[in-house]
Amino acid sequence: MSPINASMSFAGNATSYLTVPYDSGLNFGTGDFTIQWYQYQTDNNRFPRVFQIGTYPSATVGVSIEGGTFYYWIGNSPRGVGITNFKNIWTHFAISRVSGTTRIFMNGMKISQLSDTNNYTTSYELTIANELTKTNVAGFGGLIYGFDLETTVGLYTNNFTVPYTLPSLTGTTVLLLSGNRYQGSLGSTVVPTNVATDARVPVGPSPPCFLEGTKILCLNTSGVEEYIPIEKIRNGVLVKTSKHGYVAVNMIGTTSIINNSNTKTENKLYKCTKKNYPELKEDLVITGFHSVLVDSLTSEQRDKTTRQLGDIYLTDDKYRLMVYLDPKAEQYKKEGNFNIWHLALDNADYYMNYGIYANGLLVETTSKRYMKELSGMKLM
Repeated sequence: MSPINASMSFAGNATSYLTVPYDSGLNFGTGDFTIQWYQYQTDNNRFPRVFQIGTYPSATVGVSIEGGTFYYWIGNSPRGVGITNFKNIWTHFAISRVSGTTRIFMNGMKISQLSDTNNYTTSYELTIANELTKTNVAGFGGLIYGFDLETTVGLYTNNFTVPYTLPSLTGTTVLLLSGNRYQGSLGSTVVPTNVATDARVPVGPSPPCFLEGTKILCLNTSGVEEYIPIEKIRNGVLVKTSKHGYVAVNMIGTTSIINNSNTKTENKLYKCTKKNYPELKEDLVITGFHSVLVDSLTSEQRDKTTRQLGDIYLTDDKYRLMVYLDPKAEQYKKEGNFNIWHLALDNADYYMNYGIYANGLLVETTSKRYMKELSGMKLM
């Protein structure tokens, strides 16, 4: 695997870290800036520093995660916010200052906001996975991917969909670090100390989709309701929705998925059987992140949904239950490469979706925004 598609691996002690010697490029001044990164934290140290310019109590800026608290350090004045589900899992963090307001995001969801007119000017080096004075207790242990430092631009002001690819290099990129590929205006000055390269990187979920052959309830050209195989549907076909009558297909697309029933991942196919879902006309196979629409969620389903999506979502007054969280669904045992499909219907709201019927079961469509910007599917 190319180092650009790999992570930096840190041992979590005083001898494993990365430094960037002082340069005026590390000074944000009073302007806008963004710092973002993926991490997979494994250490149990007392106050591991993800990054820091300087050393407490005179650090210019830094982040530590101590216990269950994310600390954003401005000098010796930390801003702390409680977080959960950040150990042994890929987690994205972003710090973005725009016009004197700094916002902190975890997995695309804002977790803190503060008025911030601080003048971030320093004479210290930047350290990743420790601080200026190296100690074992300040060592960050685990993986960091896509550490991105941008000056003069704050990229985020609202909740956002976390990217699973590296940001693009621009004229504002000071650092963009992954594996042993160090890019940006100061990339050539990076000094790694006992930093390994790890092939593991964050991987986004496959699109929520239907297996080819799934039948969607439509209104045919004769004005009769008919279940039509999804691969035969094209833009303009009228699909029956649960609450909005018949709505035309706006986009339909396809991609493929490799299904391995033995992998410990939700990114595979699941089967809903007629035995467990009496409304089905025939068994339904969909991807693990595709949601069936239900009246309620258990507390466990709520917790896991929030962990995966950042919130609980409704479609047409029904809860979205990702099928991998539904105990009635089972893993699809056939292995191999399968074509999968999804569709979005006409809607004045670019972000909204509908409830529709697939093989008789009430499930979600996707939104126009997801199909166009995020699915990566081939649109028909």
